[in-house]
Amino acid sequence: MPLLGTGSVALQQDEGIRMYHTHFLSELQAIVGDTGVVTEELALERYTREWRGKYLSGAIAAVRPSNTQQVSEVVKL
Repeated sequence: MPLLGTGSVALQQDEGIRMYHTHFLSELQAIVGDTGVVTEELALERYTREWRGKYLSGAIAAVRPSNTQQVSEVVKL
């Protein structure tokens, strides 16, 4: 039995996820601007690692809206 996540089906799923992430990040940037979406790995760690440093989330971005209108638009996504 093949391992989960191997073969062409897994590669197609990975590509689909990458495309979704790219589209989602573009939509976020359209709302909050380039500086309102943190995706760089070292900068993102500040938002994704818990205070003891033991656990790291799998978040692809941190969003930093600057007003309530942006918060509302981000939540609607």
